[in-house]
Amino acid sequence: MASGRVRAHVRRLHALGLHVVSCWGGGKALRGRDHRALADSPPDVDAILGADYAGGLAVLCGTERSAGGHVVGVDVDRGPESWPAWPRGTLYAEAGTEPGRWHVYIAVLGLLDGQRNVYDQAGHLVVEIKGRGHALRSWPTLPAGKARGYRPMFLAEPPGPAPELAVRELTEGLSDYLGSVLGELLRLDAPLRPRSGITGAASPGLVQGVQAELERRGVVLRPAGRDGWQQGRCPLHDDNSPSFSVNFALGVWKCWSGCGSGGLRALAERLGLTVYRWRRGHPILPEVWA
Repeated sequence: MASGRVRAHVRRLHALGLHVVSCWGGGKALRGRDHRALADSPPDVDAILGADYAGGLAVLCGTERSAGGHVVGVDVDRGPESWPAWPRGTLYAEAGTEPGRWHVYIAVLGLLDGQRNVYDQAGHLVVEIKGRGHALRSWPTLPAGKARGYRPMFLAEPPGPAPELAVRELTEGLSDYLGSVLGELLRLDAPLRPRSGITGAASPGLVQGVQAELERRGVVLRPAGRDGWQQGRCPLHDDNSPSFSVNFALGVWKCWSGCGSGGLRALAERLGLTVYRWRRGHPILPEVWA
């Protein structure tokens, strides 16, 4: 039987359309459990309140909400140490076992069957978006070998926000936002990857702002090679020979003299510009913010 505090917590989750299941051994799924079947027919509130969560607790993903939409669980492995605002449709959010790790449960338009991933260019996993067939462990679980468990950071008021973003919009928005935070070009997994294979291109407004600032600083860019690369004198140091490369189509830059490299947003910040995080007209965050 769950403690009074855990029972009160899971009751609030249930009111938001988040269904939980018990685990064992620090959050491992019980043997023989079918998460897809559970997502289609989740446990009722009595079963949830009467379960034993001594081995851990997980939130089912892919469940349908009476308030609209379906639930996805977002498992961020590398992210910001704090969020300026939670993504649109956020129902519940937790700080993870280390700084920069987060679990965010979000209402989305449509059903995600399975999982979508976002990677860095080295192939390291940055974020997983989990749908039907998955569950994401949650507070009060303490994963084995971890010094701390998950910490509740935000819980919406019932019935929670209506979904605003489709799965694709959420996934691309997370890729864009986390790429800007990390200063890297991130890529999506195969089912969502466009033909170019690159999804981190900067927004038109950001490109125009950087181009205008480079022009103001007297940086003349000339074509260098193929695929849209241009080269000129670096705006970040006293450059006697062209050592600055930029690709506005890909949204990346590099100074070969050592000033750095990364996404176009990182360059904009180095240039002292105020920039906004947008993705194809669908801001992942609820406000335009600098």
